[in-house]
Amino acid sequence: MTAFAYRLPWCAALLVTTLLSACGGDGGSRQNPNSLHGTAAVGAGIASGTVSARCADGTGFTDTITTEANGIWRGSLASAAALPCALRVEGGTPAVTLYSLATRAGNVNITPLTDLALALQINALSGQALPDWFADPTTGDAGLDTLAPQLASAATALRTALVNAGYTPPGNWPNGSTAPFTAPFTANPASDPYDQLLEQLGDGSQGSGLDSHDALRASFTSGGSLPQAPAGGGGNGGGTSPATVHASLTGTYSLVFYAGGGEGCGNACDFIDEQAVSVVVGEDNTLSIDGTVLDNPYHRLFDGSPHLPEIIWRDGDVEYALSSNDTGTFNEINVGDASRPQGPFGVPVFIGQLRAEQADTPAAEKLGPLAGVYAPTLIEKTVTFSGNSALTPGSSVFVEIDAQGVVTVDGYQFDPADPSYRFNDYTTNPSRPEFAYHLSIEESASQTLSFDVIVSPDMLIPVAWRLTRTTQLGGGAFSSSTIELEERPLPDEETALLSELKALGDITLTVIEDDTSYNSGYVLCDELRLSVSDDGAVNSWRYALVKASNGTTLSSEFYRRSYGRYVEESGGRRIGFLRNHLVLREDGQVEVQARFLGNLKDRASSDPAEISAAGCASH
Repeated sequence: MTAFAYRLPWCAALLVTTLLSACGGDGGSRQNPNSLHGTAAVGAGIASGTVSARCADGTGFTDTITTEANGIWRGSLASAAALPCALRVEGGTPAVTLYSLATRAGNVNITPLTDLALALQINALSGQALPDWFADPTTGDAGLDTLAPQLASAATALRTALVNAGYTPPGNWPNGSTAPFTAPFTANPASDPYDQLLEQLGDGSQGSGLDSHDALRASFTSGGSLPQAPAGGGGNGGGTSPATVHASLTGTYSLVFYAGGGEGCGNACDFIDEQAVSVVVGEDNTLSIDGTVLDNPYHRLFDGSPHLPEIIWRDGDVEYALSSNDTGTFNEINVGDASRPQGPFGVPVFIGQLRAEQADTPAAEKLGPLAGVYAPTLIEKTVTFSGNSALTPGSSVFVEIDAQGVVTVDGYQFDPADPSYRFNDYTTNPSRPEFAYHLSIEESASQTLSFDVIVSPDMLIPVAWRLTRTTQLGGGAFSSSTIELEERPLPDEETALLSELKALGDITLTVIEDDTSYNSGYVLCDELRLSVSDDGAVNSWRYALVKASNGTTLSSEFYRRSYGRYVEESGGRRIGFLRNHLVLREDGQVEVQARFLGNLKDRASSDPAEISAAGCASH
C-alpha cells in the first residue's frame, strides 16, 4: 500500500524518550514581531528584486529590501501595529512584478500564487487591477482591513481553479488555508512541492500562449480559466501515465475490505470493514468491483517516472491501486480518496484495502494491513553491512509485505513459515522510543538477520525500517551492522516547521525550568544557543544546542522518522528528536523542552516574560 500509506502525515500520541523542545531566540535571532521574511519566486527564485510594503498605518519597511539569489528576503516594519501590509516585488531576475499580503509577522511569500489569489479577490471586491490597488491599499472596497480577513477565501478560490485545471496543490494546502502566502518553501523544483507547482503553472501558461505573468493575471481576473496543467504532471510533481494490466493478474478474486490503518470509507465509498467484495481483473484492461466496471488504468508518476508496482483505476473520487503489477503477483488493492490529494505527488488519503482474507497468525494480523510495495530511502549504512545488492545512501530500497505477513527486502525474505522466524510486537509499550514490529530469521548457527518495521504510534503506518545482521563472536560477544531506511520525503508540516526554525538563525534561549533529578547538561538560568540546518543531503535536517558561556555542544542530532514526533498543540507546533524537542509557539517565541517518559523535565525559552518570572536575566 506504499503509494498511499507511506506518504500519510502523522502526529505523535506520546513521546517517550529524552526530548528537548526549542522555541525562538533573543534579540536578532528570535522572530521579531515587527519582522517579515519569505521567498519571492516564479519557480526560480527572484534574485536582486526590490520588495516594498504598504501597510495599514501608512508606513512600510524601515530599510530597502533586496531579495537574495534564491529569492529569500527579510525586512522590518516600524511596529507590529503596522500590519496588515500589501507587498510587491519588482525588478530583479527573472524580471517580474508580483504582489502579496502579510497579515502577521513571520513568513510571507511573494509568488504567482499569492498574486493570482489577491488579483481575483480584489477584482471581485473593487474591480481594481493589482497595480492600482497597491498604489493605495488602505482605502476603498478592497482596503487592507477588508481584504486581510478574506485571505483564506482568496487562497481557496485559487486552489479550486488550479484543481479544475488539472494541477495538484501541495498536501499542506487544504481548503480554508492561507498556505501559499504563509507556508515556507524553497525555490528548488527538485524537492519543493510549491516550487514544482510554480514551474508547472509557468509551463502551462507558456503552452497556452500566455507569454507573461501579466497576461496570465489579466486572463484569470477577466473570467478565464487557468491554463491546463502540462501533460505528464500535476502542479507539484505528480501526474499519471497510461498503464496495462500484467497478464498474470487477470482473473476473478474473492477479497475482503479491511480499513486497517486507513480512515475507512466515510462519504467516499460504501464498503464496511471486513465486507466481502468480488473483483475481476479483465484481459481488456478493466477492473470490476462488485459489478462496477472501471477502465483506463494508469501509473502515478513519482519525480516524472511511473510507479510500476501499482496500476490504478478511478471511480469518481475513489482510486483503486492494485499491486504488484510489475511482477504479476497479486498482493492487494489499496483504496484511496482522490478528492484529498496530499504530499508532493498528490497521493490520495488512504481509506483501506481489498485483499484476501487474512490468515490467523501474529504476522498476518499486524503486518497484513500494511501489505504493499514500499520504496524507502536508505539514510544510513554501517560500513561492514553486506547485502544482496550494492545499497548506498540515497538509493531506494524496495520492501514488499503481503497479506500473510511475509516481508521481502533486498532479496531477503522474512516468512512466518520459516522455522527460525520470530515476530515481536513492540507497538504496545509506551516506554519505547520506537513503535515497531520486529522480525528475525537465522542465517546460520551464529548469525541472525532482523528487520524492524517502524510505525507511527497513532496510525501504525510505516515511517522507517531497519535491517540488522547480528553475528555471535563467542564468549558472549556480538557484532552487528545495519542499514537505516526512511519513507521520504518528510511530511510537509514537519519540513515547514524545521524551515521556519532554520530561518530564525542562531536562537538565544534561557533555561527557565530545571529538574535536578534529570541531567540535561544545563541548569536554571544557563544561556543556550539553538540552530537548525539542512544541507540537502540524505541526512538532511539537523539541530545543534550549545552552551553560550563556553561553546560546549550539549546536543546535535539529525531528524529521524523512526523516533521523530510532530505535534500541533495549543499555542504552537512541536517536533521531537531522540534527545530534544524543538517548539515554535504561535507568538514567535521558541522553547526547548527536555522530556523523559513523556514528562517535561527541563525547559529553555526565548520569552522575556518567562525568563524574568524564572528569576533569570534576559540576554
